[in-house]
Amino acid sequence: MPPELKQKLTLTVDGDTVEAAKKLGLNISELTERILKGYTFDPERLERGATRSQYEELLTSMDPLIQKFHCEVVVGTFWDGAIQESVPVSYGVDGLLCEDPTRSDDDDTVYNVSVKAASVSFLRPNQILKNFFTAIEAEKSRRREEVESLVLAKKFVEALTEQESRRTKAGQVTTGRGGQRK
Repeated sequence: MPPELKQKLTLTVDGDTVEAAKKLGLNISELTERILKGYTFDPERLERGATRSQYEELLTSMDPLIQKFHCEVVVGTFWDGAIQESVPVSYGVDGLLCEDPTRSDDDDTVYNVSVKAASVSFLRPNQILKNFFTAIEAEKSRRREEVESLVLAKKFVEALTEQESRRTKAGQVTTGRGGQRK
């Protein structure tokens, strides 16, 4: 919506909630607007494609966290009539994607698909949200484990370096020229 058509709104929100939203990189104004749009649409006047538009808005609202955690969320299936098979559709940093069902295990070919494509069947919104939260938590856990492993590896290398340094110093003290002990 053009900025000149927008109206100012004052909200009172718990301070902890505001801080948590900021840490997650959420734009509170944008999120509030999207939620209000979701509540104010008239389901009695659904036009062709209105449901697809709502799914598109849901996916777009997931973008900040998808970008932050660089994760993919299974949001539906794509019916490939050529091979008579459904393949999962994921939403991630590269958009809405499905794998090529004819690919081999060592082939990572994926295809962009449109939200409006008739051959895309979206999961129910509550399942998409469940998959979204699961993907974020899995990525947080993976990152936490990776950081812990890196810290442990660093400590191990530092211990080896220190031990080698002590050996070198001990060898310098006990030997003189020609390798003879002092």
